[in-house]
Amino acid sequence: MSKQTNRADAHQIITDKIIEGLERVGANDWQCPWHRSAGTGAPVNGVTNHAYKGINWLLLGMVTEGTGCNRFASYKQWQSKGRQVRKGEQGFPVTFYKQIQVTDKTSQEGEVSTRDKIIPMLRVSTVFCESQLHDYEPDTSTPARPNLVDVCQRVDDLVQVLGVDLRCTYPDRAFYRSHDDFINMPARSAFKGTKTSSPTESYYSTLLHELTHWTGHGSRCDRKLRSTFGSKDYAKEELVAELGSAYLAQEYGVSLELREDHTQYIKNWLQCLKDDKRFIFNAAALAQKACDFIHQQSTAQAVAA
Repeated sequence: MSKQTNRADAHQIITDKIIEGLERVGANDWQCPWHRSAGTGAPVNGVTNHAYKGINWLLLGMVTEGTGCNRFASYKQWQSKGRQVRKGEQGFPVTFYKQIQVTDKTSQEGEVSTRDKIIPMLRVSTVFCESQLHDYEPDTSTPARPNLVDVCQRVDDLVQVLGVDLRCTYPDRAFYRSHDDFINMPARSAFKGTKTSSPTESYYSTLLHELTHWTGHGSRCDRKLRSTFGSKDYAKEELVAELGSAYLAQEYGVSLELREDHTQYIKNWLQCLKDDKRFIFNAAALAQKACDFIHQQSTAQAVAA
């Protein structure tokens, strides 16, 4: 990435990438660009094997969807392993925060005082997919679908260990009610599945969506949950839940369904992204925080047991 691009507004660069991905899919044939099956795997650094998180998970997940390859690294990182990016290949942006020391000067009654402080500065760098390397050999084998018996048990165990109040009071609705602190799910037999997901996968991906909402309760991650449909706060919480469920579904091996209500959200998401270049960053950070909370609580409860 050129120095000129690096000096540009990093938030705007990334937001534009997300908008491009959302606008590439039509509302009538909606498939969110970060919704993909668990077969490819979450994006990881091809040299360090560290998983990308938050906004970088989202950005590189969109690339993985198109390439079928989930391993990325910088040009120099690939070179350090004796591997070479093909000439003419365009990289993909990722973000990181760099700490910068600045000096504040204040003047009072003719006396000037200075104070050093550290501020985080968002930076954009470039990575390349392993499929862009000269020596890349694609894996032509068909990835095995996850064992749904194991998937079901893992997610059921997660809900139980977290102490979630899971009900089926309203058999035709899936939602989280914050003031009563419970998740309502239709019966599993009510799920028909979609073109991309079996009925079982549809049930569990929906459950993970509602579980992400559940983390927003005031006693947990304390997000603003009660807002009007169509408002910016409503759109943000739905985006948090979609991203959170995508993170969790990737981890637990659940293939995400195409939810019928996606068409209700796409216009709100796009407008919010266009109005606020930090909207997607905030949503991704909140989704990551929700997943971290789930991991911390489930681990703590398992140890205590």
